[in-house]
Amino acid sequence: MNRWMCLGFLGVAMIASGCRAGGIECGDRFCDSRFETAASCPVDCGGTSCGDRVCEAGENCSTCPGDCGSCTGCGDGLCQSTAGETCTTCRTDCGLCTGCGDGVCQTAAGETCSSCASDCGTCGAQADPYEGCGGATTCALTRDSCTPITNSTVTRSMCTTSCSSDADCDTDMFGSLGDCVSFSGSSSTCFHRCVDSTDCYPGFACYVPTGSTGALGNICLPDAGPVGPTVPPYRQCTTSADCIGGLLCINYSVPPTGNEDLCSASPCVSDDDCPFDSRGGRGACLAFGSGGVSACWERCNIRGDCANTVDFDCTRTVGAFTAPVLLCVPR
Repeated sequence: MNRWMCLGFLGVAMIASGCRAGGIECGDRFCDSRFETAASCPVDCGGTSCGDRVCEAGENCSTCPGDCGSCTGCGDGLCQSTAGETCTTCRTDCGLCTGCGDGVCQTAAGETCSSCASDCGTCGAQADPYEGCGGATTCALTRDSCTPITNSTVTRSMCTTSCSSDADCDTDMFGSLGDCVSFSGSSSTCFHRCVDSTDCYPGFACYVPTGSTGALGNICLPDAGPVGPTVPPYRQCTTSADCIGGLLCINYSVPPTGNEDLCSASPCVSDDDCPFDSRGGRGACLAFGSGGVSACWERCNIRGDCANTVDFDCTRTVGAFTAPVLLCVPR
């Protein structure tokens, strides 16, 4: 007797041979969810019968998409690489990642900051560009390396990078690009610019990079202790012993205005012989009057550009030059 005959007899008898309550024939290999369940008819509804249009226990979108539908998303039991699922993004479907470089620090596999920094991070503290490094302290930026720098008898390592121009340098703590300098004959390296030592990180001090190329102003170098001379270029001095970087204490006299002693260079042949001012510009190699000794003068656009705004003014000079130049001149 088939299921349709049982349904036909439903109004006559509740139970007939081969039929059960509801008039559906158990054992016809069709689980009609309106009347049959795994408990009332395990023959039709029990187990995992893929293809019976019922997503049963043990079936999922991977093992029986006909009953359970197509898989979509992480957690569906199917590692779908075309959907971007990997062992890193969806462990549930793709399993645990293995190996250094998979983005997961697996301590059970022996990965540590020493053996697999790409997954577990850098060991110890991290230093910003131009800050001291070494030992447990490494560089915060991967493009930097912990580079030893020697100044006089002191060597200290700092986080920096090699360069061909200032554009290759990291920004410093003030947001300014570093200075690409070939210091003491070494390959060009990025250094922290400074006006005085308060601009530098601990362990470093502000120096005039004498004998170096590419420097636009002073740079932070390892602190070699008392720096001796402390007066920077174009500042007032008493003797040459006051002047940093081997500069001389020169009397600047411009009759009839006045005269002042400043740290500078003399004699000079060209602007390339002149020290940089605090704004990073080279001085002008000039001589006043015929037969005058050449010296380096601080350039300016306004009085506020002069190192000494009290005793100097920004003046368009006249003299033995090719063209008039704005210079800081004693008032």
